[in-house]
Amino acid sequence: MFSTDLKTPGFRLRPLELRDIEALTNVIFGDPDVAKTLAHDASTAESRRKCAAVWCERHAIDSPQSNWTQRRLGAWALVDEAAGKSAERLIGIRGFNVDKNLPENCVGTFIALAKSHWQRGLASEITRLLLDYVFHETDTKAVYTEIWPLLNPRSEAVQRKMGYELVGRHSVREAHGEDRMRDIAKFELWRASCASESELAPVLREVSVKMGQLAAERLHSQEEAVDLILGQIAVPNQTVDELVQGNVQLGFDNPAWLEFRLNRSDWLHRQQLR
Repeated sequence: MFSTDLKTPGFRLRPLELRDIEALTNVIFGDPDVAKTLAHDASTAESRRKCAAVWCERHAIDSPQSNWTQRRLGAWALVDEAAGKSAERLIGIRGFNVDKNLPENCVGTFIALAKSHWQRGLASEITRLLLDYVFHETDTKAVYTEIWPLLNPRSEAVQRKMGYELVGRHSVREAHGEDRMRDIAKFELWRASCASESELAPVLREVSVKMGQLAAERLHSQEEAVDLILGQIAVPNQTVDELVQGNVQLGFDNPAWLEFRLNRSDWLHRQQLR
């Protein structure tokens, strides 16, 4: 079992375990601002727990379905030990998954961090620590990651800082199929329906961009996307209409995920120069 301490006092990385389902449900999928960066429907209590259970079944070290035994790869929980090891609190997850769509001996990666710990440098620190592990302790040749274009600039900045290079776009449809696309659309429309007046404009922008991106992948038309979004707004007006239409078009023009890759040789070279 791989485990290590982070350089930041009070935090630790440990392998994800099946017992973490409840924490993932509440901390990751229970916060729309965190869940929106992923690709799941987290619009109900039932769906949030289902997402957390699937993640743990696929990536936890004590799950028979995970890759820990064969590849020493899975997911790590970031825990806050400020209250002592016996009272650790999960605040994030960083994982690596074996994907048949990737080249041989390459893996995909994902990250989700509690909003209370954003903008503290933890994402960069976790990424650096685990990339070191992956490239020194496994035979992984390259790590791939995906980011929603226009919607997750902080994550994109972290990847570029680590040395990832943009290699193209990766279709949501090809990666996960139409059912997952419908889950994403359902969650985004739910976000629009729940937005308060003060947060309506930024939420509508994000929702509209993503619905436009899904329209570009033929889940629905642009016109249908606009109608679906406006149908969630209690009192739409011309300003809202223009915001939605403009950002649906923006998403349509910037479809799918941006795909980044980091090669083992590039990572090791960068570490020698540090």
